[in-house]
Amino acid sequence: MLTLPHIAKQSDGKPLASGETVVVINLEKKTGGLSNATVRGVAPAAFLLRPQVHIVEGRMFKAGAREVVTGSAIAKILSYKVGSMVTFGGNQWTIVGKFDADGSEFDSEMWATMINYKMLLIARRLFNGNVNSISPMRLMP
Repeated sequence: MLTLPHIAKQSDGKPLASGETVVVINLEKKTGGLSNATVRGVAPAAFLLRPQVHIVEGRMFKAGAREVVTGSAIAKILSYKVGSMVTFGGNQWTIVGKFDADGSEFDSEMWATMINYKMLLIARRLFNGNVNSISPMRLMP
């Protein structure tokens, strides 16, 4: 699919695409009870595809590390701070950054590097998806 002619390209010629896996998990609130949380495994191009998403505190996760960045809304709901630990999928992940997505649904998500996250989900046999950017189409004469 990434080789189709209408997939936009990055400046280095690579497809402007992010293979992603999304799951909804339950996490405990600091005030008690559970909250649904969306966790998205992303490729680096995810931020190029979603220019409204930008890091406002901390840093981006490192590829290959069990690190996540959290949206501003879910961080507030769950009382998470940069440096906090979150457990899901049988593993502990460090929150290394917080992002703002201009009030979009992404503010309610946590994002992790697809490399580690996909391996975790494949072990649990969950599904994957792709987000692509389509280049402007030329009209046929």
